[in-house]
Amino acid sequence: MSIEQESRYAFDAYAGMGPAHLPEDRWSATQVLLARWEIEQFGYQMPAYACLGVGEEAGELLEAQTTEEVIDAVGDVLIFAAQLCTHFRVDLGTLVRLAGNATGSYDMFIAIGKLNHAVLKSAQRIRGYDDRERARIAVAHCMIGVIRGVASFASDLDRAFFSTAETVMKRNWKINTQNGAA
Repeated sequence: MSIEQESRYAFDAYAGMGPAHLPEDRWSATQVLLARWEIEQFGYQMPAYACLGVGEEAGELLEAQTTEEVIDAVGDVLIFAAQLCTHFRVDLGTLVRLAGNATGSYDMFIAIGKLNHAVLKSAQRIRGYDDRERARIAVAHCMIGVIRGVASFASDLDRAFFSTAETVMKRNWKINTQNGAA
């Protein structure tokens, strides 16, 4: 099974779950919780916004001075990656697992550039990206490069993703638009 098929199959297994249910996989469950939190805080967001978030947080990762700043930036990249995966109906947890098994060279910034290309062309419905499946395939493959890239900065992706997601989901941007503090 291909990367995009496996991640799509995993996503479809939990996509229809009601609010009282979550997938068993912790990465998948956190992806669902982040999607619910995003809707509650901001309403529907265009995929391009999550793509901007991936790029913005990758920039912060390059500027990080401390271990905690690195962990936070890696976590934030993965949070926006989860949001983008949700938009394109692919499972981040599957992609994280597959990224660990991937071979070949990668460059996180090339992957982010290609991710931006796929999301932009999909929104414009040009260059063959009017086909939603083609966009999904491109996003899934680009995410492997993004995940491998952030893993080169912080080897404990679980810690980065789950601790940062927990902190982020405590924020209430409707109450406090400056820092999200409740």
